[in-house]
Amino acid sequence: MPVSLDAVADVVIVEGPAEIRRLDQERVVVITANLTGRDLGSAVADIQAATAGMPLPDGFSINIGGQNEEMERSFESMRFAMLLAVFLVYLVMASQFESLLHPLVIMFTIPLGMVGSILALLALDETVSVVVLIGLIMLAGIVVNNAIVLVDYVNMLRRRDNMAKLEAVAEAGRLRLRPIL
Repeated sequence: MPVSLDAVADVVIVEGPAEIRRLDQERVVVITANLTGRDLGSAVADIQAATAGMPLPDGFSINIGGQNEEMERSFESMRFAMLLAVFLVYLVMASQFESLLHPLVIMFTIPLGMVGSILALLALDETVSVVVLIGLIMLAGIVVNNAIVLVDYVNMLRRRDNMAKLEAVAEAGRLRLRPIL
């Protein structure tokens, strides 16, 4: 026998969400956007600045996820890979040069080479992205290669011609500057 709905429930028309989303057993509201003409980093920075002083009721929080989370994970992985690469390159150069000092001199050229890139990014008002980080890695490789050529030539001049340190550095700089550039 059919039962009418009002016999088992109170039917009331009210407004509410069309759907209820949950993430880790908590209710969430998802706001999405497609960016055109802006990069993700600056958009996230603007959102964080706008929501920083916003008073939230107890139990509420604001999380920026999606591609931003993926970008942060990519930067973390890239940071770890760069530190590991620097350490391994140092070990290889230390064994090759049979010195702990020469690889430090070579590695010290990396920050000096990065100064120009950072100034260019600031001058052009560009943000750091994965593509920029890959370019910086390539630049670091070129800078290290040039420093290896120079240090190796200094060592060769000191062994072959018995030159003093400063004299060998000046001569190597004069002779190797053009091939390095």
